[in-house]
Amino acid sequence: MAEFKAITKYVRISPRKARLAAALIRGLQVIDARLQLGACNLKGGRLLIKTLNSAVANAEMQSDSSAERLTVQEVRVDGGAMNSKFWAQILADATSKKILIPEVKDGAALGAAILVFNGSKKYESIDKAIANMVRITEVKEPIEENVKVYEKLGKSFVQALIDINMNERVTGEL
Repeated sequence: MAEFKAITKYVRISPRKARLAAALIRGLQVIDARLQLGACNLKGGRLLIKTLNSAVANAEMQSDSSAERLTVQEVRVDGGAMNSKFWAQILADATSKKILIPEVKDGAALGAAILVFNGSKKYESIDKAIANMVRITEVKEPIEENVKVYEKLGKSFVQALIDINMNERVTGEL
């Protein structure tokens, strides 16, 4: 049977929370997956149902498939925008610090692997496990010209927050 997919990017939810909803529908018929996502009280479920509906629409347009005959074969939730080199550069500029981009993007899985290897005495310490298992593929250095712009914007933003906070502050006896 042909595979159909839909991709959703830049959703404002942590991957960990989205994975909770994703785990609910793996291997289910589309009808059951829709019911499961509709019944769960998770933000990830509300977001994921839109992607599921998009995949079903793709299937219906590209073949004679209908939702009743489709099964959710795979649901993948990856890390957020920091997988983007563009956002990594913005972060480097805004914080005025270099950003290290690791080879493995799934930090939770890598962290678990490091703990397993450390616990099995493959490495003498967690620091040695990290040194051997974490590989940096790219470094984003702050661009000085951009850093100056972010510093200027930051000062005006902080002052605006202080002004707002002062106006909302309650003084006197309660």
